Amino acid sequence: MKDETVLDQESIQQGVQDWLINYVANELKVDPPLINPTHTFDQLGLDSVTTVALTGELEGVLGRSLSPSLPYEYPSIEALANFLALSD
Repeated sequence: MKDETVLDQESIQQGVQDWLINYVANELKVDPPLINPTHTFDQLGLDSVTTVALTGELEGVLGRSLSPSLPYEYPSIEALANFLALSD
């Protein structure tokens, strides 16, 4: 049986990843299943302005301040969601 902390982190990670997938899909005007969470934001077709805007939107969702450089430090949906789940 998994520790509750691990389950919480997995739940947060999945929730953030789902939100990011939907956000990127909306920005790119494609269906969410077409978004590969392991691809970099650049590979997905996001420019720097959209990537910084993503961070601002994510701040509102999570209710905490985030560095605009996070998508560059954690350049994929999966990497960013994992980081945010572990840093919560």
